[in-house]
Amino acid sequence: MLNTRLSVLTRVVPRRTAHTSAVDACMLKTLSNMAISMRDRGQLEQSQSLFRQVVDGRREANGPSHPETLYAIGCLAALSKMRGHYSEAEDLARQALDGARQLLGDYHPDTLELQTGLADVLKDRGKLAEAEKVAREAVERSQCSLGTGHPDTLLPLSNLGQACSPSLPQDNMLPIP
Repeated sequence: MLNTRLSVLTRVVPRRTAHTSAVDACMLKTLSNMAISMRDRGQLEQSQSLFRQVVDGRREANGPSHPETLYAIGCLAALSKMRGHYSEAEDLARQALDGARQLLGDYHPDTLELQTGLADVLKDRGKLAEAEKVAREAVERSQCSLGTGHPDTLLPLSNLGQACSPSLPQDNMLPIP
């Protein structure tokens, strides 16, 4: 099914590009779907190139602080992390998180998802103390806004467990719901 989906998208994108502007919303969605398909196939470099086009198109069409732009930046950050480009991933994750905080607030589920992504990047960069701080904040905010049993609270909680350095006393840990 993935091969069929990618094959169809590969044929559709050049045709749509010839008939639409670069910032056409449907075209950007198509590019995003194609980038996701390529990512799922392990074609990370091609996927990252397409996500860059999506981010640029979203910025042009919607502005730098639109939720769709911020989501695209978050996707590009995650892909950069997957490719081992941790510095770029951190910069993009911070950019997306800062924009989401300004637009949606600190307790919005999209903001919390981006915060969890930043914590994950920081952990992979070896910035464990900062990763723990960011992850702990995401857990506390998720528990406050979504509840302790909500599925979207469990991912930040898991990331917190992974980010905690072994030297921390266990009494500083948040209780698991």
